[in-house]
Amino acid sequence: MPLTPPASSSSLAPPPPPIRPAAHTREKTKDLRSRRDDGSASGGRARLARPRRRASGAALRQVVAAAGRRGQAREGAGRRGGRAAPSSRADLLGREDQPPSDPVRAWARRVGEAQDEAASVRARHGAGGQQLYVVRLVQYLLLSSGPDDAELVHRHLKSARALHEQGAALLDAALAAPQAPPPLLRQPEDLDESDLPAEATNAGPTVRARLNDMLRFLGDCDAALGVWGAGGVGKSTALRLVREVCGRVARFDHVVVVAASRDCTVAKLQKEVVAVLGLRDAPTEQAQAAGILGFLRDKSFLLLLDGVWDRLDLERVGIPQPLGVVAGKVRKVIVASRSEAVCADMGCRKKIRMECWNEEDSWSLFQASVGDDAIGRHPQISTLARQVAAECRGLPLLLVTVGRAMSKKSTPEDWAEALDTLKSSSQPISDKSTHALVKFCFDNLESDTARECFLTTALWPEDHNISKDELVQCWTGLGLLPEHADVDEAHRAGHSVLAALESARLLERGDNHRYNLFPSDTHVRVHDAVRDAALRFAPGKWLVRAGAGLRDPPRDEALWRGARRVSLMHNAIEDAPPARALARWRSRRNR
Repeated sequence: MPLTPPASSSSLAPPPPPIRPAAHTREKTKDLRSRRDDGSASGGRARLARPRRRASGAALRQVVAAAGRRGQAREGAGRRGGRAAPSSRADLLGREDQPPSDPVRAWARRVGEAQDEAASVRARHGAGGQQLYVVRLVQYLLLSSGPDDAELVHRHLKSARALHEQGAALLDAALAAPQAPPPLLRQPEDLDESDLPAEATNAGPTVRARLNDMLRFLGDCDAALGVWGAGGVGKSTALRLVREVCGRVARFDHVVVVAASRDCTVAKLQKEVVAVLGLRDAPTEQAQAAGILGFLRDKSFLLLLDGVWDRLDLERVGIPQPLGVVAGKVRKVIVASRSEAVCADMGCRKKIRMECWNEEDSWSLFQASVGDDAIGRHPQISTLARQVAAECRGLPLLLVTVGRAMSKKSTPEDWAEALDTLKSSSQPISDKSTHALVKFCFDNLESDTARECFLTTALWPEDHNISKDELVQCWTGLGLLPEHADVDEAHRAGHSVLAALESARLLERGDNHRYNLFPSDTHVRVHDAVRDAALRFAPGKWLVRAGAGLRDPPRDEALWRGARRVSLMHNAIEDAPPARALARWRSRRNR
């Protein structure tokens, strides 16, 4: 009795007519059946062949169905026309906005040939060109010429599997390739003075060129940029300028600036990010990371990490991964560090070195910091001023702070004395040379009160935004301010000292994350190089572990012994310090 395909309620096509085997095939059928019966009696091999043939038929049916779906998808993509840059496998498979590469073109040609061969098989054994019945295929293989057709189908299946693997490899390679973000709104070179802060326009062509490089990064394929150079060379200033200008050249939903200090931890970095984004605090690092991730996952953002000393695990912080262009959203990071190796550890393929300023740019910045009136008071002062500027070694931080300290020098003798002092401590650019110049500026403050108040700013964590009111309260509590009849007078005296320290450029304007003010008149910060110098030449012994991520106080009594100032603020300490050490410290302090 001839075999016919099973009825299907979902198929509208009538069943195909039965195939009547030819006379020469009936003998082959009897032979195959006799082999099968023999195999059944002896546990033979024919029984094992049947599942393989069924599997081959099912696999061929899957290949043919996939080929049909691919053809429909290709036709639909052709109707839709060009598409945006892909951000997923589905987008990449339908992409037709760029010409394919040679390997992709060759693979597509082989796929087309395989589709044609599969369509030929389907036309011979399908029902109305719509459905392929495995039973009819098995019948065809059993009742036709047999081994030749089976070998042909096996060869097609093997070729289809190879094409599938090659296509997957090409797709993975395409997804791994960097994707370009949207074009910049404006080219950095087209920004005029009205688009830039005064700090950028007065900095000279070298700084403007570095700023342009950083802004161009916002429109290229790289996801992370490293900015490295000596302390005080202007890395923090460059990040601040990028934050203020980036909105004119690129679109980001959020621009996040955080200071990753020397003792930075995941929890501390999370706290900074949460403060900038205005999110709620979470009880654990994992919960906080989940909150940050959920907020930033579907947004374009620019993360500016300042003062990075070691590699940071941004994924643990909650920063969405991978960086780059994902689902049409741009994720970019700029890392500022003193070390090029740290930038590389943070995944920065592209790096910019911040060089010390050349002689002319240095002189322009120094002259602006001193003031034309001070330099023009005597003909000799101009010559001496250029020599003083040269001692700053082209570091903008020192050019500004030393320039402000020299603004009060009115005679050639004062300038000559200052030049001798600077030369006596002159040495190649290093932390020690920076400390010596900061010490010079410190010594030139107007009063002992200003000097003592300045040193206390080192009690806060590195790169911390310090509230001015909190700082004045600290000075009042330590008895550093002159005694006043009421609190308002003491408050005004404290803010007068703050103004003097800001004028000397030993304090910088900070940020107020709570009110989204960048920068802010309510907060100040101390440059990390200046803070290091303050801790070095502070009188007596200071125990400062602020913001170090401590969960327990230092247990070594030797650290407490003889300490004049102790700061363990902004840690997660729950237990009190050793009672004996604390009692000794209090007794010495009260003497």
